[in-house]
Amino acid sequence: LLQTKKMPPVPVVLVGKEYWRPLLKFLKDNVFEKHHAITGHDVTLYHPVDTVEEAMKIILKDRETRRTNGNGKKPRRKR
Repeated sequence: LLQTKKMPPVPVVLVGKEYWRPLLKFLKDNVFEKHHAITGHDVTLYHPVDTVEEAMKIILKDRETRRTNGNGKKPRRKR
């Protein structure tokens, strides 16, 4: 859904780097590089982490970026 823009972009946090490593390697080596079935951007959609603190940092950074519309300005509230 993220790739086809059917939902707003959100960080996909994968907890347990060692656990997710084989899948991410497969996606990069085969789906991306060998078969060109996804783009380089698609490979960056996932954020493997090991701790709750790392996950929260990614989520809060994304939230702040959205809140400021990525331009440092807060969006206007609709009345």
